[in-house]
Amino acid sequence: MNQQSPKLKEITFVLTQLSTLLMSLNSMLDHEKLAISQRDTDQLTSVVTTKISLLQSIETSSKSLSQLMVKHGYHDTQIGLNKGALAFELGDIWTAFCEKMEVCNDKNIINGRAIELSRTSTDRIIGMLRGNDKPVYGRAGKMQDKYDIVTLAEA
Repeated sequence: MNQQSPKLKEITFVLTQLSTLLMSLNSMLDHEKLAISQRDTDQLTSVVTTKISLLQSIETSSKSLSQLMVKHGYHDTQIGLNKGALAFELGDIWTAFCEKMEVCNDKNIINGRAIELSRTSTDRIIGMLRGNDKPVYGRAGKMQDKYDIVTLAEA
């Protein structure tokens, strides 16, 4: 594959742009994870704003890539994306791109789950402070419908 055809050069150009965006997203997801673990809401807000911008750029480039794939016969409405042909013709470029996408997807899922767990924990604490959430066990060690305490605070 010393000499790429013009259609592969177009696709390679867009894949290179997408790969650069994915590397930035990967870094941003690491920053997001750190902000989540440190419970730094200001940093998390900043990271999420940048992440949204990156995702919009990735979406735009992905649409361009999809259009090129249709234009050059790598995508058929009946069979979908012909990944085998792209992997064969683009080799390491396609493989690296797919790996970057998978890593970013995994990190995003993990960060999303961490945020969800944190939110659930916060909601539970607020409920406890309001006296609206029941504990697993009461003072006698049995499940109960109400706390043995009065409402501590209103939020």
